[in-house]
Amino acid sequence: MTPPMTILSFDEFVYLRDEIRGHHELVNHRMSWFAATQSLLYGAYLSGMNPSKTSWFSERMIPIVGILLCFLMIPAIESALERIRVLRIVLKKRISAPMNEIYPLNQDWIHGAALLYPRFTPWVFLFSWILVLLY
Repeated sequence: MTPPMTILSFDEFVYLRDEIRGHHELVNHRMSWFAATQSLLYGAYLSGMNPSKTSWFSERMIPIVGILLCFLMIPAIESALERIRVLRIVLKKRISAPMNEIYPLNQDWIHGAALLYPRFTPWVFLFSWILVLLY
């Protein structure tokens, strides 16, 4: 039998909130680097598209690199988002009523909607690179 959880002390609250903030920053940095690399790859791909002569590198290799980066980014983003979700559950279960007024955790749909961009952007790029590769 597991012991009941106690109400958070202020130090524990600050620690959990900083952990959540750190994972949000991690998602932000990963998405920034991902968007930068994808834009560079698309720029290289489009600049290499010369109808008279195309090379295997610009025609096939750049889309493959883009697809591989998408496959690397999807689990990286999902793992950070899962950690945020778990930390929010722990925080919600252990937060006291007065602290809940300061830091409301009952608006999960707003938090989920705010995380739609990092969750779906790698999939959009993945499908666009697959279309480029098939074309």
